[in-house]
Amino acid sequence: MHTLALRPEEVHPFIAGMRAGSEVLAPTSKYEAARLQRGDMLIVVYSSGKAVFSGFPEGKLAEDVLKFLEGSDMVRVPTIGADEAGKGESVGPIVVSSFLLRDKRERAYARLAGAMDSKQMSPQQLSLAHSRIRRLKHTTRTLLPQDFNVQFSNNLNELLVSLYKSSLTPLLEQLAGGEAIVYIDKFGGKRHDDELRSFVRSICRDAEVVITPRAERYAAVACASVCAKHEYHLWVHSQEEALGVELAKLAKPKIMSMPERSKLFKLAYMK
Repeated sequence: MHTLALRPEEVHPFIAGMRAGSEVLAPTSKYEAARLQRGDMLIVVYSSGKAVFSGFPEGKLAEDVLKFLEGSDMVRVPTIGADEAGKGESVGPIVVSSFLLRDKRERAYARLAGAMDSKQMSPQQLSLAHSRIRRLKHTTRTLLPQDFNVQFSNNLNELLVSLYKSSLTPLLEQLAGGEAIVYIDKFGGKRHDDELRSFVRSICRDAEVVITPRAERYAAVACASVCAKHEYHLWVHSQEEALGVELAKLAKPKIMSMPERSKLFKLAYMK
């Protein structure tokens, strides 16, 4: 099974585009907008905005999907997206990832690859999407628990601003000051937004900066969301494998008795 996230306005045009060369089947539930069979591939399109394929699209079907996604993309400049994982959890690091998608084709590929809001994805979907998008240009910055415990001073957003700047810098420098749109998933207040906007424009003066909640609807942020969450889970899993415990289920007294606690947990969250 493979899921493609569609915007509400894309659902019916997508169905119309996929009908060519497909057999139209009767929907099996009230939530289905269409059910199509193309060769060995079953495509179920839901009114909610998800297209579910019975396998990963390849060949002509993949090309048809890519062309549809390119055609629905109204942006004509490169886009950069940034997102984080781990800031709300006491276990593990904070991870910030940024992706540069240079054109419509790369944005279409990212969407076809399965990039979407990582909170809506199963661990298997997350791993598969990450394996497909990692070839795209990106950066990742990880603040380990032991470093968080030294640097944190009751203002999480200041640490996040620093991580976002570090992650964005190499990608912004590749644009050589040209036009671009930089999407950032909102995490702080106006002061932090203004600081990030000024920083981006100090490197890429013609960039438009969009800082908004639920920014995963933009392909570059969806990629960043997937990558950051994947790297966060990878780190936590590796520690759990080494220790033989599920860290998120440990009670506070047990955590505070562990000699290695400062390397595993954000201790400020324990107060």
